[in-house]
Amino acid sequence: MPGLWDWEWVIGAVLVLVDAQRRFNTPRSTRSSMTVPRYYLALWAYFLSLGILFVSLGKMPQLFAVLTSGAAEGSSITTGSEISGPLLSALILTALLPNFPILSKLDEWLRGACKDLGSIPGET
Repeated sequence: MPGLWDWEWVIGAVLVLVDAQRRFNTPRSTRSSMTVPRYYLALWAYFLSLGILFVSLGKMPQLFAVLTSGAAEGSSITTGSEISGPLLSALILTALLPNFPILSKLDEWLRGACKDLGSIPGET
């Protein structure tokens, strides 16, 4: 049984976290008006929340495979076993995030909540 440390999970997590760091610091925050620990606390809170979302989305193809396991053999239904869950999740959370209205609103809310946690002012 594949575990959480398979190469797909590691590559997907790295891609999501690199893109998350870029999004978290856009627009560039005025770091002179905050402390370093508060910035990193907010950044790690954002990383943790996106990590939970990444794992949740990454497990959905397996859930889809279980739900469609009763499909007839040779049908045109794509099962979760043909889809790499972690890499699909990384694709959704990096390149396709602006095109998913619910996920983009969730991401904006998470970023705002984490920036409020760190008392990070935006650049004006």
